Amino acid sequence: TMEDPNWMDRLRNITSDNSDEGVVITQAEALDILYPLPKIKNHPTNGTLDVELVQHFISRWNNTQRLHKDGITRREEVADGEDPNFVTMEEWEAARDQVLINSKNQSINFYDEVVSAQANFKEAMAKDKAGTCVKVRVRIEQEFSLARTAFLGSLQLQNDGDTPLTRISVKLKIWQQDDVTKTDVSGSLFVIGDPDPVFPGGANGSGIVGAKSSGTSQWLFMALKDAAYEDTVYEVGGEISYYVD
Repeated sequence: TMEDPNWMDRLRNITSDNSDEGVVITQAEALDILYPLPKIKNHPTNGTLDVELVQHFISRWNNTQRLHKDGITRREEVADGEDPNFVTMEEWEAARDQVLINSKNQSINFYDEVVSAQANFKEAMAKDKAGTCVKVRVRIEQEFSLARTAFLGSLQLQNDGDTPLTRISVKLKIWQQDDVTKTDVSGSLFVIGDPDPVFPGGANGSGIVGAKSSGTSQWLFMALKDAAYEDTVYEVGGEISYYVD
């Protein structure tokens, strides 16, 4: 249950039409809802939501505003390399309908749903760890790079389970280290080559790593001249998804 109504007031203020960028949450505005974090009653993380969950919300919020403005309302319309973390029109309409149902039943409680979703996520992760053991190793070949100088990054998946990993998908992201919103700049400030070597089947949703085996994909990165007019630190990350049938 929410114990911090002031947090919701801060969120409404920074997403109002009168705020700096309107409904979009700027990096400066993000600090206002990240510090302090919203307080939640009977929550396991010291009475506040996890910072990662709020950062995920900010990224999802901004992506939704940007993509909907560009007329993109379905997941399959998102271009390769774009962050697919946004609310589709179908999801929005389903949530709206559920809110209407809950409001009629007088059972709506948004924050209980957030906490419940987080608990379900952690439970699912725990089950996954108990079933198939997958080790992920990421390596960036150098820590310092000049503009227009290429460097390598590799990703290794080691599958110790008895079941193959299928439909492997990797989406890379690069963001400035001091950017609390972790806005992806990989497409605007960097060039990323196609992975070579790559998992059997690729890394775009068709990759495979067999049981009791491992697979590696490697990318070539190059920073463009606009990536840093002065010394700038970037972090490289992304999202990995796979299925265990």
